Amino acid sequence: MSAPVRIQFLNHASVKFITDTVKLVSDPWYAGSIFNHGWSLIWTAEQLADMAADSDFIWVSHEHPDHFSPAFFNQLRGPRPKVLFQATRDRRVARYLSDRGFAVREIKNHERVQLSPVEYLTIGKNALYDSWNLFESGETRILNLNDCIIKTAGDLRAVKKRVGHIDVLLTQFSYAGWAGDRSNKGLREDAARRRLGVMRAQIQHLEPSFVIPFASFAWFSHEENTYLNDSVNHVADFLDMCADLNSVPIVMQPLETWRVGEPHDNAPAIRFWDRAYDAIPSFPRRPPGPSIEVADLRAACAAYQRRVFTKNSKLWMQLLAAVPFVGMFGPVRIRLTDIDRTVRFSFFDELREVENGGQVDVEMASDSLAFIFAHEFGYDTLMVNARCSGTKAGLDVVMRNFGIGNLNTMGWSIGPRMLWMVVRDFKLVWLVLRELKNVNPE
Repeated sequence: MSAPVRIQFLNHASVKFITDTVKLVSDPWYAGSIFNHGWSLIWTAEQLADMAADSDFIWVSHEHPDHFSPAFFNQLRGPRPKVLFQATRDRRVARYLSDRGFAVREIKNHERVQLSPVEYLTIGKNALYDSWNLFESGETRILNLNDCIIKTAGDLRAVKKRVGHIDVLLTQFSYAGWAGDRSNKGLREDAARRRLGVMRAQIQHLEPSFVIPFASFAWFSHEENTYLNDSVNHVADFLDMCADLNSVPIVMQPLETWRVGEPHDNAPAIRFWDRAYDAIPSFPRRPPGPSIEVADLRAACAAYQRRVFTKNSKLWMQLLAAVPFVGMFGPVRIRLTDIDRTVRFSFFDELREVENGGQVDVEMASDSLAFIFAHEFGYDTLMVNARCSGTKAGLDVVMRNFGIGNLNTMGWSIGPRMLWMVVRDFKLVWLVLRELKNVNPE
C-alpha cells in the first residue's frame, strides 16, 4: 500500500500534490491583476510563490493568466521545477519558458508520463486550448479538471472511460467571464446555476470519492466589471448542490493540507471563504486607464490589420464575409464609453468614426479596444474580464471578427490550408468555427 497523497491548497486553481517521492504544483497564480486588469485574487500571501517553487514539477493547464502567470515564473531564482505543458501547434508557452531557462516537457494528448517510480501524470486536451490532468500515485488517482469545458454526457463518459475510477476530483464552481450586462442580473444568476449544474454532472458521471471546489477564488476587480460579483457561486452554493450526492466535499482554505482519504472538517475553510467573499465590496476597484483618442486607435487598428493579413488570406476572409450563413468578418460598431465616440471597425477598411446615437454592437473603454488591437488574445481577454457591454447578438458579431486571434494563437489561419485541416480533422475545425460564431457565458 502506497503512502497517502497530501493535497495542499495554495490559491485559486493552484494545488500541490505531495508524496514521498514527488511534489507537483498546478497553475501558479498568486499575485497581480490579470486579464487587462479585470481580475484579482480574493486572498493572497507572499509565501505562496516560494511554496510553489519548492516542487519537482509545475503543471500548467493552459495559457490564461490565472493558470499561466509569467510574473510567477519570471521571479523564480535558484533551482527551478520542471514545467509540464500540453504539446501545442504554436508552442508559445513552451518557447516562452524555455527561453527563460526552464526545462519544459511538452506532453501529447493522453500521453502518460512517469514522474517517479510510482507516480504518473496523464494530460488530456479539451476544447481549443485547455487541458486536464490525471495524477496517479500508487493506487490513488486525482483528476484536475480546472476550468475545462467538459459538461455533456458524451464528453463526461469519454473522460470516465479514459481515467477510470478517481479518488479526488478538482473542478471550477462559478462562472468566469462575461455573463450579462449590469442590468441583466438574471443572466448572471443563470450562468451561476449552469456552472453548478455542470459540476453536478461531472460528479455524477465521474463518481469521485471526494470533490474539491476550486478555480473560482478570484473576483471581478475593475470599476467596469465589479457588478459581476453579485451572482458568483460561493462555497455554500457548492455544498448545497452536492448535498445529496455520494462524493464527499472537501473545502480547503489557502495553505491547508489534506491527506487523501482521511476525514476532513470543512468548517474552518467555510468560515474563511465566507469572510473573504463578504469583504469583496470593501476592496479597492481598479480605475479606468488613460483614454486613447480615435486617431491613435486608427493607427493601432491599421497595424493590427497588417499583422492579421500576414497570417491569414485577406481574399479568403473577404469570401467568408460574403457568405451570409457564415456571418464572419462583418463590420462592428463600437461605442467608446470613456471618450464618448462611436467607431466602425472592419478588416477591409480603416477605423472610422461614426455618429453617436445609433445602434452599436458593443460598448467598451478605449483602452480595451487598444488592447484588442495590440494582442492576438485581446478579444479572449475581453470576454473573460467582461469590461464591455452589449447584447449576446452584438457580442457574437464582435466574436466573428476578433476571434481570429484565438485561431492564430493556436497556429491556425484563414486560407487555402483550411481545406487540408478540414480533411485531416473535421471535428476540431467544426469546434473552432462553432466557438467563433457564438458567445457562451461560462
